[in-house]
Formats: sequence, C-alpha cells, structure tokens
Amino acid sequence: MEKVFTTDESFVEHDETTVAPDQETAPVSDQEPPEPEKKYSDADLDRIIKRRLNQERRRVEKALMNDPRERDLAERERAVQTRELKASARELLRKDGLPETLAELLDYDSGPDGFNASYDAVGRSFSEAVGMGVKNALRGSTPKTGSTYHDPIADIFRSTSRR
Repeated sequence: MEKVFTTDESFVEHDETTVAPDQETAPVSDQEPPEPEKKYSDADLDRIIKRRLNQERRRVEKALMNDPRERDLAERERAVQTRELKASARELLRKDGLPETLAELLDYDSGPDGFNASYDAVGRSFSEAVGMGVKNALRGSTPKTGSTYHDPIADIFRSTSRR
C-alpha cells in the first residue's frame, strides 16, 4: 500500500495494482536506476582535502587577525618558528657538509614544508655547482701539438757523433 497525496490535500492509501479512473497508468518501478558511482583516486582525495583544509585555515586566520591580541600572538609565533627553522638549517647544513652561508638563501616564511623544499633545492643546486666546478678543474687544458720534450741521452749522442 502506498500513500498518495491527492488534489484535495488529503492522503489516500491505495494498492499499486489498482488505478484510479482519472489517473493514467504508468509503469511503477520499485527501484530507481542507480546513479553512476563517483570514484576518486587517492591523489584526487588528497588534493580535495588539502584544498578544503587550506580554505578553512585561511578563514580561521582571517577571523583571528581581526583581534589585535591574536594578531600579536600570531606574529610572535611566526618569529619563534623562523628562529627555530634558522637554527635547524644551520645544524642541517653543518651535518651535510655544506657552507652555513647557504642558510641565507632558504625560505623560512612558508613554514616547515616550504623550508624543507627550499633546503632540498638549495642543497641540490650547490652540489651540482660544486660538481661542475670540480669537473672543470680536473679537465685541465688540452695538450699542444708537437713535442717539446728533449731527450738528454739523444743530445749526448748527437754531440759526440759530431766530433
């Protein structure tokens, strides 16, 4: 039995097999056609979640930045984070055998993820530059044509044979 809403705003129960004379017959289906199931890959889900998290972070940060105390606190936290990243950068550079002056080239403002990416890029670039410098230094100059070598024994024989 199915409840049907009629034009006089009342509910009427009727059997699906019986049809009222003023209604047209239409095939009644117990199941609606299934909607195609949406499938996402892990990369798609990661991208969607990351985008939504970033949107929410920006919204919360914007709301917090309206309060002067929160703004001051956020600036202090960024300053502390920057100092910590600079200290860890010098330590990592020392550990990897790279010059500490490379710490000036690193990105500290975009958080730990941006720092790690910039550290990898700077380290890779420095290693490539050193490799090219070593390769050029070891290459040396090309030998000149002709021989400038004097054989002292041959010179002695030449001088004695002329006498």
